[in-house]
Amino acid sequence: MITFAARSCVTGMDTTLALCLAALTVAPGCFSPDFGTMASADTGGSSGTQSASGAEPEGSETESDDDDIDFLEEFDTDAGLWTFGDDPGTEQEGPGRWEYRNGDLVQLSDVSGPDDATPSRGTYAFGGDVDWDAYRVEVSFTADDDGVVGVLCHAFPNGDYVRFDLDHETGLAQLVRADAGTFTVLAESLALTPPVALGVPRVLGLECGADYRAFVDDTLVLEAPGDISAEGGVGLYASGIGDGPNGLRFHWLEVD
Repeated sequence: MITFAARSCVTGMDTTLALCLAALTVAPGCFSPDFGTMASADTGGSSGTQSASGAEPEGSETESDDDDIDFLEEFDTDAGLWTFGDDPGTEQEGPGRWEYRNGDLVQLSDVSGPDDATPSRGTYAFGGDVDWDAYRVEVSFTADDDGVVGVLCHAFPNGDYVRFDLDHETGLAQLVRADAGTFTVLAESLALTPPVALGVPRVLGLECGADYRAFVDDTLVLEAPGDISAEGGVGLYASGIGDGPNGLRFHWLEVD
C-alpha cells in the first residue's frame, strides 16, 4: 500500500502547489502465524495437486494488518501453518491422523469420545493468529463417512475454541464453546434432514464477533450471543469420521 499527500500554499495572487510525499508504506502481504505446540495428534503426509472438489475461492493469499484479515489456505503443501490436537476424553479410535494428500488436508482417524458424550469430542487442526478478533471463517470439505465435521474460531492451540459442527448421521448442528476441558452448547438445531448426503462437497461458515452466526452452504442455521472482545485463531474439527477409504477431506479454508 502506497500513500501520497498533497499540500497547497497560497501567497498573495500566486498559488504554489507543493506535492509532498508524506508516507510510503509497503504492505508485505505475508502472514506470520502465532502457534503453540500440540503433542497428541499423529501427523504426516505429502504434498500434491490442488483438489477440484469444493467451490474454491479465487486467488491464494495470506495477509493480515491491524484492520483486516485476508487469509486463504489451499492445503497444497505442508507449510507448517497448522498444529494438531485432540479434545480431552477422546477415548475411542484415537489419536487423530492428519495428512496432506492430493491438495487436501485429510483426517483419517475415527477418533471420538464416549458414546454418550454430548457435545462430541474429537480431533482438531489449529492455525491462524491468536490476536484475530472479529471475522468470518469458511471451510470446504467432503465427507464419505457418517460423523461430525466442524470449523473453529477464537481458537487456541491448547484446545480452547468456539466450534460450529454438523453431524452427518443426525443432521444436528451445534455451536459449542470449549474452555479448559469444559464443553458448553451455545445453540443447536436440526440443520439438515438426516441422513446428510455423503460424498458431496459442502461449505461451513462461522462468523465470530458480537454474535456467533453459523452457516451451511451460505444458509444461516444457528445464532448465539458472542463476545466482541474475544480473540483467537481458526481450525478444523472431526469426530467419529475419517476412516473411510478417502478420509475426511478439507479442500480450503478462508478468513475475512
